[in-house]
Amino acid sequence: MILEIPEENTNYYEQARKEYLKDRLKEGNDLLDQKNFERAQTIFSEIVKLQPNDAEAKELLKYATNEPVYIKGNEAMSNGKYRQAYYTFEKILNYKDAKDLQALSREKALFKVMIVSFENRSNLRSAHHQLKSSIQSVVLKINDPFFGTYRKG
Repeated sequence: MILEIPEENTNYYEQARKEYLKDRLKEGNDLLDQKNFERAQTIFSEIVKLQPNDAEAKELLKYATNEPVYIKGNEAMSNGKYRQAYYTFEKILNYKDAKDLQALSREKALFKVMIVSFENRSNLRSAHHQLKSSIQSVVLKINDPFFGTYRKG
């Protein structure tokens, strides 16, 4: 069975589809203006499904998806919640300056430890070297983005 669709019906469908997508794009933009990112994201996703080569809809979808996360990260920074900001920006590293903001939030949240030399007053000649080495070994194995060591001077 072959389905034949008259050309005037195809033309009508294409015109109706274009009008529909144009209306949806406007609706999505209006929702962005209202900061209703979730609903805008749904609309732009629909447009991209129906018209995969629509660069504007793709860009607006990216904005609707990433901007609320970006705002949340900035709010965390403003409230001094640097660890929360770090992990929030991690979700959107390729968006705006999120990578730089993540680095800044890490720097502000960083807990720094300095391991200093100390004098050996025991009868064991190399006890202080062994102790310092053991401490350094443990500290360097800590896998936490907010923990770091630094050298004196």
